[in-house]
Amino acid sequence: MGLDANLFISNKWSVRNIQEILKNHLDIEEQKLNFHEFEPNYVTVSFTYKNEDRGLHIHINATRAGFMGVLLSLRAWGNSEEILRGIAKVTGGFFAMEDCSGTYEEIEDPEDGNLRFLVDLALIENKDDKIDKARKILNFRKK
Repeated sequence: MGLDANLFISNKWSVRNIQEILKNHLDIEEQKLNFHEFEPNYVTVSFTYKNEDRGLHIHINATRAGFMGVLLSLRAWGNSEEILRGIAKVTGGFFAMEDCSGTYEEIEDPEDGNLRFLVDLALIENKDDKIDKARKILNFRKK
């Protein structure tokens, strides 16, 4: 069993966007959101959600199956799945309850689906087979 639950999202989402999602979609008070920047591409957000003290790790420019995006990571206990799925309702992305499982569930981006995210990156890098490769490597499955 993995230690972390992960959500891999498009790099169009910034730390500021994630802050707004936590406030407006998960009802976390802004004054209770504490951001800590450790490196330019690594930020943690500490907050309380349903009486749980949580630390959300945000890895900017993270890579999964050759795709660059934002990796959100929470310790896999309590309401971690609810928190990450709450974020995914807004951002879409690829969710894994156990980071060691190697299996990600695709959660559609409500705006344009995740396919746009994958296709854009494949076109930018001029690699037509990248979408299929990513789905195979990460064992993505539609919900």
